[in-house]
Amino acid sequence: MKFAVGMIVKCIDKCEGCRYCNTPLVIIGWTEIDDLELRAKNHLVWYLTFSASRGIFYISEANILVVGCC
Repeated sequence: MKFAVGMIVKCIDKCEGCRYCNTPLVIIGWTEIDDLELRAKNHLVWYLTFSASRGIFYISEANILVVGCC
């Protein structure tokens, strides 16, 4: 099974007209996970958040459920 590998850019200001608001996942490649147990576990991921009012990026982290596709 293949899994998307990419970067999520998310704006934390909820502003209008920000180019980073509602940006979809940018897929930069694929990886294969053979261990069936890994597919059901939560994984900690890092993603970028952007503050339009400050004009800077932050690195945030969150637990996500790995979901396979393709």
